[in-house]
Amino acid sequence: MYQQLKIVMVVATLLVSSWLVASEKITVHLAGIQNYQPYSYMQDNRAQGLYNDIVRELFDRAGYNVNIRLVPFKRMLNLTERGQVTAMIGTFYSQSRNEYALFLQKIQLTEISKNLFVLNDSPLQHFSLANLAGKTITKKRGFILTPGYAELVQQGELTIIETEGIHQFINLLVNKRVDGFDFDAFATNYYLKQYKLENTIRKLSPPVAPVRNTYIALSRIALKKFPANFSRGLNQIMQDMQADGTLQKMRIKAMNSQ
Repeated sequence: MYQQLKIVMVVATLLVSSWLVASEKITVHLAGIQNYQPYSYMQDNRAQGLYNDIVRELFDRAGYNVNIRLVPFKRMLNLTERGQVTAMIGTFYSQSRNEYALFLQKIQLTEISKNLFVLNDSPLQHFSLANLAGKTITKKRGFILTPGYAELVQQGELTIIETEGIHQFINLLVNKRVDGFDFDAFATNYYLKQYKLENTIRKLSPPVAPVRNTYIALSRIALKKFPANFSRGLNQIMQDMQADGTLQKMRIKAMNSQ
């Protein structure tokens, strides 16, 4: 009897142990963009912002924990291409990126409108490629070059300085070392308000390029470690988050963080 009881207890312990192991969430490792408020930034030793709020909710609903690393944009692409992270957060679709990353295209993270920003006393009143002749502008290192810029650079009519982001953009422009900077309008307005420069720097219209969507993109190498329906499941959850109002609430929160 004692031996039978001992066996029952061992079996019960094994069953409980196996349930605990099965119930533990797997951690997915993600790469996001550093210093990109209000979309993605570090605060209180935690990745914050709209993009990171979305992926935490997405993977929590899918039953996974997340570890988010915020890195420079080019490194985010490289980590994804090499399969060193499961996914990257907040990137435009391109054919070259699609070769190594599977985009969750059912629902976008956000829409990005890129505009040229200049000082209030700039003679430029609207954006056109023709108006950029002889000018120097700055853009974020690693971001796709705006259509038409490359031709002007090759012709010697435009100089482009690549920097790490908005802090450098604003510093170069305020100190009149460049004639303008090319960046996301919503993110720029966020910083102009923070620095109290709304009346010093202005946005030119129209946008420098068509409005584009940003997405989560899964590393094709890393995907081999997950179930075949992994990406389909994530796409469905993104659609659910759109339908139940979660994404809209998160976008409003990001807007109000200004």
